[in-house]
Amino acid sequence: MLSVFTFIYGIEIFASKIYNIDMNIRYRIIPEKRKGVVEHLKKKVFGVIAADVSDIEQREILTGIFEEAKKYSVKTVVLSNIYNPVESSDVLNTENRIYEQTGCSDYDGFILVSESIINPELQKLIINELEKKPDIPVAVVGTELPGFSLPWFRYINTSDEKDICDITDHLIDVHHFRNIHILTGHDYLEASHRRVDGYRKSLEKHGIGFDESSVFFGNFWMNSGAELAMRYISGELEYPEALICCNDYMAYGFMDAFMENGIDIKEKMAVAGYEYIRERRNHTPVLTTYQRNRKQLGKNAVLYLIGKTDSDNLPEPSGRIIPGESCGCGTLLSDSLREIEEEKLKKMYDFLNLFCQFEHSLTECRNLDEFAEQCRNFKFMVRGADSLHMCLYENWYAPVPGSETMIRYNLLESEETQFFRKGDYELLFGDGPDILYLSPLFFSERELGYTVLGFSSPDVYDPSFRNWMKYLSNGLEFLRMKNDIKYLTECQNLSEQRDMVTGLYNLKGIEKKYETINKENLHMVMLQIYQDDNENVKPEVLNIISDILRNTSGKSVLAARTDKNIFISLYNRDMDDSIICEVLNACISQNSELAGGYGLCSFLCTSVLCSELSFREAREKCLENIQEKNRAVSEMKISPYFRKLSAIRNFIYRNPEKTFDTEAIYSMYKGSREYVRKIYVKCFGTTIQDECIYSRILKAVYHLVFTGMDINEIAEKCGYSDSKYFMRQFSSKTGMTAVSYRKIFEKDSYR
Repeated sequence: MLSVFTFIYGIEIFASKIYNIDMNIRYRIIPEKRKGVVEHLKKKVFGVIAADVSDIEQREILTGIFEEAKKYSVKTVVLSNIYNPVESSDVLNTENRIYEQTGCSDYDGFILVSESIINPELQKLIINELEKKPDIPVAVVGTELPGFSLPWFRYINTSDEKDICDITDHLIDVHHFRNIHILTGHDYLEASHRRVDGYRKSLEKHGIGFDESSVFFGNFWMNSGAELAMRYISGELEYPEALICCNDYMAYGFMDAFMENGIDIKEKMAVAGYEYIRERRNHTPVLTTYQRNRKQLGKNAVLYLIGKTDSDNLPEPSGRIIPGESCGCGTLLSDSLREIEEEKLKKMYDFLNLFCQFEHSLTECRNLDEFAEQCRNFKFMVRGADSLHMCLYENWYAPVPGSETMIRYNLLESEETQFFRKGDYELLFGDGPDILYLSPLFFSERELGYTVLGFSSPDVYDPSFRNWMKYLSNGLEFLRMKNDIKYLTECQNLSEQRDMVTGLYNLKGIEKKYETINKENLHMVMLQIYQDDNENVKPEVLNIISDILRNTSGKSVLAARTDKNIFISLYNRDMDDSIICEVLNACISQNSELAGGYGLCSFLCTSVLCSELSFREAREKCLENIQEKNRAVSEMKISPYFRKLSAIRNFIYRNPEKTFDTEAIYSMYKGSREYVRKIYVKCFGTTIQDECIYSRILKAVYHLVFTGMDINEIAEKCGYSDSKYFMRQFSSKTGMTAVSYRKIFEKDSYR
């Protein structure tokens, strides 16, 4: 059905041809042959490409950008996502379409805050967009990251080396320490070594010898600080007089470990951090740290783009020591007051988000006009905003790509709704504040549009705005569902005992079925799809798992989806629990979409012999086992090696027949064979060699159970040139011969 706007617009196009009506006046559509936004707006427009700009580091850079841009009457438009996960997430990928707004022809320059964009896939997306604009200058604030660069990028940064040198100077000159250790980041990062160079330079300047054994490599996160702390506490390392942690998170982890072990760290050693993360008052003692001059970096980026200076002539701005109790200086009253005020403001908005009825009010709306009015009623929740607009695709409610027409709603003041063409930014950039933030509005994998938040004076939004955005997205989805007849009809037809997504039993259905089964040899198997917070499992993955369970549950298909990512199957066979899980793992490992797209770590399986157990007792035991496996996977994912080593692990299970060539596998990760072997065991708790053998056994299990191949064919399929060697290895790993294994799952009793 055509919208009213589309119908009217079509009539007016027809009228314009007959009566020569200027359509561009009504709808503010800019002619195709425009000369750029500067002629219309009489101001330059700089786009700022960043991520998670509510974070303190980005906020400091932005403050400098805005202050300097204001001096030269430059309008700044910030493009940023909201959540910014390190690893790609199907649910959150949609938010990154906000960066397609760089395609607007109105920008006179870009400022890229490189270090805020940590997801490699997002880096590629942004590079692809900027490659289309080689004539637009780009100032990059931060470190040059591998693969995240173009020839016309100009880098503007502080000096890691000089900053760490200043911190070391402080410990030597003010506190007269000479035995100082340093904890830096990953060994493979250039920034980690630059910070060590600054430490070395200060020592040499003061006539103190540099000792490699005083340098420790971490991962820029709290766990590596805690691990180093335990080496001192256990007596493995002698205490130095002071430790420099090359970011605050590692310092917090280090100090927290001492506190958790009941040790007053001030009696043992001094600690200094770097980066000034605003969490000092959540740890003890209050950390002495160093504030990089990010504000000046933002100013320098603007100066470069407006041509006031060349990037080669910009000095690297110096930061300052933020004294605390961890080195013995004590805190400054001005720093304490500022931190306390920031914490008070955060608590106030946390309180508002918790207790105000904004989200509830949005769920009561029946149309978009009511929705916008409710937003205006709660505008006090958006701190300091001078303007706030919600821009939706005209077809935002439909499961199709966004339309070419968009609708703008004023969420601060009552105003007539305005239509505009997608990509036509004169309506957004022309009038109003000189500081604008474009933030994505989306729900799951559906793009709804974006909000445009404006400030007249240099200001940045805080983390509470992320809650506001979440309320808007959830409220819009609720409004869509209330007006979706198909959705309402499906809700009315839900089966009492069946899961509508997979067609398997639901929790109530499988529990009822359980009561009618002979439990002498009954096994309950639980399969969970491991997922990070806020991550939804794709429907196609649920369907693949459902098909696997149907094929392995026998004629009656006693399988259920009991939660959004948990499945239960019941098996009545005289066999060991581990065999059932082995068969399920074999099915998963042989499915390219599951093993290749997610990896085996994402599928956790456990089983119990039901015997005299009630359904709830058996289910509870399975849940306890699954939780243990969840904890193990979470610990794996913390490892700095996990991501790259997972690629090796997935390769092994997807190509078990190729795993006899272990040299090729080791070559997939930089480092010596011994080093790769060591970190693999540390990450996954098993050796690469054992992993290779198990991958071949799983493939053999799959063919034994699900195909009619003979043993020799299966051995060859798994890469074995000697079938006798295969049978010996299979028996060694499974505890039974391949023939015996197959007999358990004879087709006539199995299917």
